[in-house]
Amino acid sequence: MADSNPWMKWWVGDWRKNPKVKLLSAEARGVWLESLCAMHELNACEMTGTVRELSKMAGVEKDEMERAIAELEKYGVADIEWDRSGTLPQLSLVSRRRKREDESTSYERERKKKYRESIKENDSSQSCPTNVPLSDSVSVSVSASNKRKKVSKSEIEALYQHYPKKVGKRAALVAITKAIERIADRVEDPVKWMDERVALFARSPVGQGSFCPHPSTWFNQDRFDDDVGEWQKTEKKERPKWGETDKVAKSRSCCVCGGKATHSYQTKNYCEQHDQYSK
Repeated sequence: MADSNPWMKWWVGDWRKNPKVKLLSAEARGVWLESLCAMHELNACEMTGTVRELSKMAGVEKDEMERAIAELEKYGVADIEWDRSGTLPQLSLVSRRRKREDESTSYERERKKKYRESIKENDSSQSCPTNVPLSDSVSVSVSASNKRKKVSKSEIEALYQHYPKKVGKRAALVAITKAIERIADRVEDPVKWMDERVALFARSPVGQGSFCPHPSTWFNQDRFDDDVGEWQKTEKKERPKWGETDKVAKSRSCCVCGGKATHSYQTKNYCEQHDQYSK
């Protein structure tokens, strides 16, 4: 492990600010630090063995390890598990922080592995190309069993011609082709279904109005899936432009004499004779 990873993370601030570590003697802190380095060499979060074996792994004397273990256990700096079933008692010296980091690393590694596998499965299940060429016929997937139906260029052209607004033809043909590909897995006959939706939109007030979207926008944004009620909304009448209020005032009476008004001022109508009241 030392050859492949000769360094390890060391949070100096956490080490120096930990109140439990501060309770340790200088000798115990040194033994614990050597033990952490040994765990790094072993690529593990614990050391297991007899006291003599642990002292050899940490590179310290046996009595130093015994005193350090007593302090580590007393102040709760490390997790120590004893096994006294054998001839010589054995113990496991566990670094809680390294254990948490190993568990987190293992979880992230497994999560990324599952993500890569799901990406491979999705890539293998996709049968349609990303860029659909505008050739004489277009291959579109119509079911999960990889069956394909040929959609001719004339059918795509017909959908464009049925749309109420004829602008941006090249972009519109590309948008129609991709829209057919998107709906092919949920409708039996995508071209017929799309033609019915286009015809329904073309007869609606929105399709016949001045705010009808461009065909490329309509197909790219899947507006064919919109609620039909949204297409039945009529356009709001525009408010009179600046200067047109005089035309409206001519059909009303003067607020002073009751005669025919020629202009309006501050929501009131006036004739030419009483024009001074509006000044």
